[in-house]
Amino acid sequence: MTFWVNIALFAVVQGLILGMALLFFKRSESLANVYLSLLIILMSAWIAEFASYFGHFFYKYPHALFVTIGLPLLFGPLLLFYVRALKKQQVFSWNKNWPHFIPFLLHTIYYIPFFIEPSHVKLNAIRALQNMSEPPEFSLSFFINEGLKWLQLTLYIYFVHRMVSGTRSHAHGYKFVENWVKYLVFGMTLFAVFDFIHFTSIALFQYDYLFQIAKGLLSFGAIMIYAIGYAALWRPQTLAGVKIQNGKKYEKSSLTSEKANSLKLALDELMQGQRPYLNPDLNLSGLAEQMNISAHHLSELLNVHMNTSFHELINESRVEAAKKMLEDGSFDNRTILSIGYEAGFRSKASFNASFKKRTGQTPSAYKKAYFVEE
Repeated sequence: MTFWVNIALFAVVQGLILGMALLFFKRSESLANVYLSLLIILMSAWIAEFASYFGHFFYKYPHALFVTIGLPLLFGPLLLFYVRALKKQQVFSWNKNWPHFIPFLLHTIYYIPFFIEPSHVKLNAIRALQNMSEPPEFSLSFFINEGLKWLQLTLYIYFVHRMVSGTRSHAHGYKFVENWVKYLVFGMTLFAVFDFIHFTSIALFQYDYLFQIAKGLLSFGAIMIYAIGYAALWRPQTLAGVKIQNGKKYEKSSLTSEKANSLKLALDELMQGQRPYLNPDLNLSGLAEQMNISAHHLSELLNVHMNTSFHELINESRVEAAKKMLEDGSFDNRTILSIGYEAGFRSKASFNASFKKRTGQTPSAYKKAYFVEE
């Protein structure tokens, strides 16, 4: 097992270095960087304990046993927060997101009695776990705890998979979420499959089989760290959530960072003042003409410097306009569909789809909930 332990520990070192580096990666999506770096660091810590088990390091440091056993409960939330940050659907808020951490806290509380046990008790536990001829007996609460842990990770992966699968490439050859992010989700799915087989093997007391699956789970976790490191080496901008253009569309662009910053202010002033998005026939060329720039420069400004697209910008502005009208009592005599049209949407379908994508509710449900809160 020495070979696998060395491979895993090398991956741990790489993961910790990469995770720390991402915390200081200043390009574009700094919040996404934090989530991804935490995911990498925690996964590396989890792999380190797994490798320590097979490397017999716990005999020297028994109090480290099971310290990271609850970390997989954070993998799902961090993956969800990361994808949300890339898609700019939500800014992190403790008031809204604290429930995501309840399973981890409950799991930690469950293991506190073991954490405070003296070292000789933990050494006995290690010997029992590694005794393949006489497998230890696990309590029903252990299986419930571990089963719920696996179920929680699976549910997060499912919802994140739906979120990523629903992503579509924007105009002008840009992708909102890079393919490698989908590979990351796929990797987490395989991780959950390995974890389920590992958990099942414990329940069936197939210890010979268990150690082989555990070695596979350890190896797969290390491979994930290596894969993320590969992405960081060859396409570092993807880790920051920067959209990557197809080909070399803007390689020779004359749009400098200083000019882009100036155009951002001009665009914001135009959107706030003249509200061109209220025109349902507005297109990229029309908006560029109002800004006295070329459509090519406007496309580059949005895709490269603002990390969005024309359609995302316009639809987001239209949804905000519709929200204000729905919250305004003077519009009570208006139908919801007429408000959608006034906000610039062409159809009921596009209005409902864009509104629900950004608020999580239909326009009618949003209006009802708003006045109930009032």
